[in-house]
Amino acid sequence: MQSEKQIKRSYGILAFTRSPELKFLLGQRAHTYAFSDLTMKRFRKEDTRVLAEDLTLSEQSLIMSDSRYRRLSETIKGIRVHGDVIWAPIRGRQNDGEDEMECAYREFREETKMDARDMKVLDISLEEEIETEDAIFVCTYYLAESDGDFLPMKKRRLGREVRCVKWLTYEDAMKVLHNRETTQDILKEAKDIIEEITE
Repeated sequence: MQSEKQIKRSYGILAFTRSPELKFLLGQRAHTYAFSDLTMKRFRKEDTRVLAEDLTLSEQSLIMSDSRYRRLSETIKGIRVHGDVIWAPIRGRQNDGEDEMECAYREFREETKMDARDMKVLDISLEEEIETEDAIFVCTYYLAESDGDFLPMKKRRLGREVRCVKWLTYEDAMKVLHNRETTQDILKEAKDIIEEITE
């Protein structure tokens, strides 16, 4: 009998602005999911090669040059990598005793150094579902409108999971999400909702 897949939930803020044009705030992850899984040993031995192929070239070099990953670097040596940096709305998992909205606010603040409470958080949420071999990842995004495409001061260091954050037009956001169909669907849905409430 096949065991039921584990459901892993996360919560985030999908920030947007209509001033001067419709833009969405996305974060570029510091590393691919493959890099996180490999370096934190969250993988089955038989999946090593498939995960390694999803690394970026710089991540492969980082693993190969770090003595902590000596055994792993021997396994992935010579593997042709084709990973791409991941862009997504800011999200994360709940801490103990935290409700969904608190989690979304905290993750947004930690990763962007901005406070979503300063935005107009709409009474609208969207749900993204990604199914893998072992689990179903469900992320709930709360729509929040910003007065403009402001970013934190450059001197403020972003969270450890995010390399940078950018306000992107809908078209540019869809381009950077080219390898994330479920996230593209969320953006399409958000755009339709925003256009509806604007009319």
